[in-house]
Amino acid sequence: MQNSTQSRIKIAHLLKYSIAIAIFYFSSELPAIAQEIAGNKTINPQQWLQEALVQIQNLGFTGAIAFILLYIIATVAFIPGTFLTLGAGVIFGVVLGSVYVFIGATLGATAAFLVGRYLARGWIAKKLRAIKDFPRSIKQ
Repeated sequence: MQNSTQSRIKIAHLLKYSIAIAIFYFSSELPAIAQEIAGNKTINPQQWLQEALVQIQNLGFTGAIAFILLYIIATVAFIPGTFLTLGAGVIFGVVLGSVYVFIGATLGATAAFLVGRYLARGWIAKKLRAIKDFPRSIKQ
């Protein structure tokens, strides 16, 4: 039981640090999110991704690492990867872009699995128990 708690804490810290790194990379020149939302009254993730890709293009070698982190965060946050995938081809070229997309998508899927498995497991189990028609074998 204690080992499970420790692994959840480690995963939470990893996720927290990944988000902090992404915010660090993209916050220096992008407008504040609060100002953007207040001015537009809508949230446009595609515009955010486009601006992030422009910033990544200006980062040089560290742009590849920033792109992979952005792809991981987008995967976990259920943001469609089409725009990022096409942007990787434009920024890094077809071959390197494909490699970076593969790495980001694989790590993002792994992170999404770990979030669902360890961080959101109790919440999901609680929601499933509330559904009366849900099969008992799956509830347990």
